[in-house]
Amino acid sequence: MPTRTRLFATCLLLGVFTSLSSCQKESTPLTVRERLMARTWRVTGGTEQEGSAPVQDSYASASPCFLDNLYTFNADQSIVLDEGPTKCDPLADQAYTGTWTLSENDQVLEANIPQRAVPPVSAVNYRIFGTIEELTETTLIVTWRFTSPTSGLPNVRRIIYTGQ
Repeated sequence: MPTRTRLFATCLLLGVFTSLSSCQKESTPLTVRERLMARTWRVTGGTEQEGSAPVQDSYASASPCFLDNLYTFNADQSIVLDEGPTKCDPLADQAYTGTWTLSENDQVLEANIPQRAVPPVSAVNYRIFGTIEELTETTLIVTWRFTSPTSGLPNVRRIIYTGQ
């Protein structure tokens, strides 16, 4: 094969490879809503601090029946809380459905999940509320700052969820 033809063939192949590699779609980063809905979430850590007291590990003292709960955020803005394998009350429903919203430029998450009354315990609402401190493909950290109703001191709760 003459040199000129080889040079042309080489340039043609390089051109084809270059155009093929540039045709690959660039991945668009997921929005906050899409990242929330991409996984089912489980609490894997948490802390609480009241006033200037030391930060306490609230996860270590939580009941195991809360720690295996799974939270699924759906596109219709419903949220499902699945009690997981360990239910706190064997008579309780396995799953509860509530609603979730994002506000303040998708930085504040609020979820309300009503739970059915199982006598002698009255109905309660489980609530996730706070500023999204971190949201990756596998980690969701929500921080809630409020005034303690009992002490009147500022309180900070930080809950860590891991995508399943």
